[in-house]
Amino acid sequence: MAKRFRIKDKVYTFATASDVTLRDLLLVEKETEELGHKIHMGEITRIADEFQALKPGEAKYHPEAGWMLAVTVWMAMVRDRRERGDLSQVPFAAAIDFTLSDFHEVPDVSDHKTKGGSKPGPTKPARAASAQAESKPEGEQPKG
Repeated sequence: MAKRFRIKDKVYTFATASDVTLRDLLLVEKETEELGHKIHMGEITRIADEFQALKPGEAKYHPEAGWMLAVTVWMAMVRDRRERGDLSQVPFAAAIDFTLSDFHEVPDVSDHKTKGGSKPGPTKPARAASAQAESKPEGEQPKG
């Protein structure tokens, strides 16, 4: 059961650090340092572990919610290219150059009903992104 999201008209599958190459991870470390917040493999793992431990609704208040979303989107875009046989680099800054209102979770067909008959909620990164998008005044740029 893969979790997916959409940015504008393109759908991506959530990815993890194991879905990208070591080269990608080293390049993103350099690129994120240039943006003022160096993200390395250990940092990606730490943030992901923290988000997994959060209760529903808490992700949007986490101080690294923006970075978690950014890394999640970048890894998914890298995975998408690799699955299509494209080995070119996915620049981090280009991957995250979208408005939060363009980010939407895409529920799996198998997720439409749970045992209790209710629909499941969005995943933690998607909840954080949705909450950030809803809480930003129109025209305000996301902070990184």
